[in-house]
This record gives sequence, structure tokens and C-alpha cells, in this order.
Amino acid sequence: MSMPSHGLLEGHPPPSRELLAQWLDAHGVIRNDGLDVIDMEDGSGWTIRANRDIEMGEALCQIPKSAVLSSRSSSLPPLPVLNLQLDLSGKKPETNNHTILFLALALLHEFRLGAESKWYGYLQSLPREPVLLPVLWEEESSAGQGGRIASGWLKGTEAEKELRRKDAEGLSLGDIRQFYLATAQHLPPTTCHPAPSPESAFLYAYSLVSTRAFIIDLYHIIALCPFADLFNHSSLNPHSSLTSDDFVCHICGSLTPCSHDVISTSGVVMRLDHLGDWELRRITEDGKGIGDCVEMRAEREIAKGEEVYNCYGEGMGDARLLVEWGFVGEEFAGDGITWDVDELSLKEDTGETVDIDWSELAEKTPDAGEETERLIGSSKDRLLNLAQSGEISLELFAHLFEDTTGMHDPKTLLTEVAKMVEHLQIAWMSCQDGNSANLTDTELAVARRIVHVFDTRLGQMRRSDFPLEELFELRDSLPSDTRCQQMALTLTINERSLLQSARQKWVDLLEASKLRA
Repeated sequence: MSMPSHGLLEGHPPPSRELLAQWLDAHGVIRNDGLDVIDMEDGSGWTIRANRDIEMGEALCQIPKSAVLSSRSSSLPPLPVLNLQLDLSGKKPETNNHTILFLALALLHEFRLGAESKWYGYLQSLPREPVLLPVLWEEESSAGQGGRIASGWLKGTEAEKELRRKDAEGLSLGDIRQFYLATAQHLPPTTCHPAPSPESAFLYAYSLVSTRAFIIDLYHIIALCPFADLFNHSSLNPHSSLTSDDFVCHICGSLTPCSHDVISTSGVVMRLDHLGDWELRRITEDGKGIGDCVEMRAEREIAKGEEVYNCYGEGMGDARLLVEWGFVGEEFAGDGITWDVDELSLKEDTGETVDIDWSELAEKTPDAGEETERLIGSSKDRLLNLAQSGEISLELFAHLFEDTTGMHDPKTLLTEVAKMVEHLQIAWMSCQDGNSANLTDTELAVARRIVHVFDTRLGQMRRSDFPLEELFELRDSLPSDTRCQQMALTLTINERSLLQSARQKWVDLLEASKLRA
């Protein structure tokens, strides 16, 4: 099935690196001469590679804020006051999420202007097809990539949770459509597009904004940053991240003192009060804010021939990357598999909660050594999770211990959990040496509970009866034009592999406990 056209830049030449470079030069965007814009291996766009060794601290790019495309800098005329706080589903979208939608509308307007847009040299460099975000997979534009089928493979995964979060934030497909329905008639006609653009055009613009925009400052809020958006992401080995002075005037965007500023009794501009003397001199030199740009600097050495990576956020897992940016990184970063309390409770909520910081128990867990994995790891942000390393968090273990035993006294819980964590690790190390595991009845009950939690999550996934080998074969046999299905299957395979391998450790421990009989 061919992907229907959104009608933007029809008849225009394909993306040109030369035209982009001319536009960047004309708008004062400085790029390191050690960087080249090259084709990505899969042909899906461009990326950045070093053509020489780059030292730590070197500027990779500096982009004047006058060159970023935001709702403020776009040529889209101000819209009439719209009652957008309530949508047809009765939800109240967050203001920041409306900022994303308004930026998508501004981008669509610039696309409708075509070559008449101030941003044309940048716009023509952008991908001509929508980014395959899961929120758009039900659209016809994704159907040819297996979007509707792919959505089913996200069932029971962390991506399904991320999509529920988007829905709660007012950024479901229905929310996006309702926004465009309320605003489309306010887009001014252009030479290229005298009539309103189809919904597919707005969804295309939304996909670009959602995957390429950066948080900038109090004035622009979020914006597209030409050239900076060419750097691909890495959670594990990034070379840089985007920085910006965000304490500008929220009314006019000025970094230097302006007429809108509030002055303290000591004569200091309140929004600049946190700056030291050196920083004040830096932004006010020659009467202009010389730091009024966004920039990226090398945060470590970059070798010649390396692809240069940006960091969208530390520890991004594949589910977040897929839902927010439309790709699966397979770096196995992130929080692994997570649970909510209401997914785990054996009993009805009694209103009793035990708030204990279990992280201190991590230091009491015996050293597993280099060749032996831990069963239970340290808590990270007090998550109930199974880490990518195969360890369940202390928080998850303690919750299941409490739920299984019915203990609620904090002091008793802390003592008993500490003893059990230590003994289970010793038993696991003994099990790895082929010996029996001498588990108490309580430890056996908690271990069985953990296996049950893993089985429940596995059972929630689509075709949970499929062996992993068949899932790999299914994914690898898919045609190249079913990208959505390939990404969804990759995600579910990775999560299923993690759950099954972790489950097997606890099953092995239970089996080893039978050897003592």
C-alpha cells in the first residue's frame, strides 16, 4: 500500500545538503569544520560524522536563537483566542503539550508557504514522509508499514505504558486530530496552498516536531534547531547535548536586560540575579547577549570517522525512544520492565502503606563477584522494576515480600527484608555452583510470587505462547516496508527475553531448593 501524500513540497527537488548549508550560513549557524553531514546507513535521512579528531570542549555548533523555528519566530499570524482547554474527550491537556501542537501548526504554515518561507532552506532538508510514531500507527499513512498490526505487538510492553502516558497528557491521536480540527480554518491561505491542508499534513508536521524539537527557553519554549537536529541519539555513548540560556524575558525573548524586567531594590534584574559577575559580563558584552544562542560542545574526545551522538536524555529505554522518537535503539538502557503498585497487589487495598527507603540495603547485599549475577539490585528512583541486567529492584522485592507475608511494621520489614536479600543471594551463588539452595518457607513463597509476577506480565503480551525463536523468525522474515512491525517486534522480543531470563533464575533457585529434600 503506497503512503498517501500530505501535499507539502510536492514537485520540489529532494532534500539538498548544499541548500541547507547555504541557509545555515545565511542565518549565522556556526558548524565545526570537523563535522560532515552524511547519509544514514538505512537511507532514512542524514546524520553527523567527524572528519577529524575533535577535542573535548570544542564547539560542535552554535545556533542563534533568531534561527530557531518556534511558535514565536514563525510567520504564522496570531490565532484568535480558542477554547482549547477542553477537548471532546473531556480531558484537559497540559499547556506544554499544547505548545508542541502549536509548533506543529506553525511548521505546517511554513511548509504551506513553500519557497516563500524564510525557513525554506531548512524545511527542504527535512524528511518528506512522517516519522513512524506509535501514536500515529493507526493512521493510513502508517498502514503500509504495518502500523495497525504493529500496535498489537506493543500489548503488555513498556511502550503500551508510554502510550497511556501520552493519552493522559492529551497527546493521543484523537487529541491531535481535535486540535487540528479546531485550528485548521485559521491557517492563512498561501500561494501554494490556497485551500486548507488535509489532516495528514498536520500529522506529518506533528511527527517532525515531536521527534526533532528541543526545549529552548521561557520565550520560545520549544523550537526546531536547524543542524542540531541532525545528531542522532545515544543513551550510553553520547558526545554532546544541547544547551541554552533559558532565563530570557518571557515577553520579548531578550537575554540582556529589557523594559519588561523587574528590578530589585538593589538595582539587579531579578531574572539575572542568579548569575555571577563573569556570566553577567558575558551576556551583556557590547550591549547584546553574545550567549543568546543554543549550542553543542564535545563533552568527550571524538575520533575521526565516528558518528557524533547527541543525548536526548540519560538512560532512555527503547519504549520511550519508540514512542517519543520513532526508533528502537537496542542499547538496553532505561528502567527495564516496570510495574505499578496496583498491578502487583494480592489483596484489596486496605489503605495501609509502608514508606521505607530500601536503597540502604544495597550495601548489605553480599558481593556476587564478577561471574555471578545478583538476584536483587539497588533501588533506582524507588522503582518497582526488573533492570536490564536481570536484577529486580529492592523496592519491587520488598513490596512483594510485604504483600506475600502481610507484614506492615516498618522496623520489622526493614530487618526481615535485609536478612532475606542477603540469604537469597548466598543461596543463588550456591545454586550457580550446582549445590542445593536452603530456602525457608517464606523465601519459597516470595520466590514463587516473583515468578508469578513475571508470568503475569508475559501472559499480557500478544501471542505469549510463541517461542522466542519463532518471534525472531517472524520479524526477520518481514518485508523491508513493514518498519512499524519490525520495531514493535524488536521491542517485544527484547522485553520478553529479559522477563524469561530473569524468571529462569528464580525457577532455578526454586528447583535447587528441592535438592535439599
